[in-house]
Amino acid sequence: MTDKIQQARRELFVTWTKSEHGDLTRRQDGEYFDDLTHGAWLGFNAALDLAVIKLPPAFDDVHNYACYQGGWNDMRGEAVDAIESTNLGIKVK
Repeated sequence: MTDKIQQARRELFVTWTKSEHGDLTRRQDGEYFDDLTHGAWLGFNAALDLAVIKLPPAFDDVHNYACYQGGWNDMRGEAVDAIESTNLGIKVK
């Protein structure tokens, strides 16, 4: 996992955890003091690592709906960009 992905995930996890359970304390190395919080962090990451969003493929060939190809490909590209912009490391097929 890259530092950028870890940072985005950590911010999301800390925000949620604080809203549900109050402040978190971490050691200087960034790990959590509480074993239950650390376990939740590991589970949170495992769930995101397993997430794969499958989008319909882009149009590669010309057919009766050729006028829609560009629009669909643009929308698909925007969806992929939006998912990847979260920096959470979610895979897009």
